[in-house]
Amino acid sequence: MELKGRFVGGEGRTVEVDGGYFGGYIKPANHRASRVDRRLAKNQNR
Repeated sequence: MELKGRFVGGEGRTVEVDGGYFGGYIKPANHRASRVDRRLAKNQNR
C-alpha cells in the first residue's frame, strides 16, 4: 500500500500500526540442531 502525499487519521489524531513489512528479507530460523560449532577443529577451514 502506498500513500504518497496522503495523510492517515486526520489532524490531531494518532494512528497506530500493529505490524509492518519493510524490505523483503526474512531472517532464517536459528534452530539448535542445525547450528555448527565452529570452535571444533573439524568445522574450521584451516
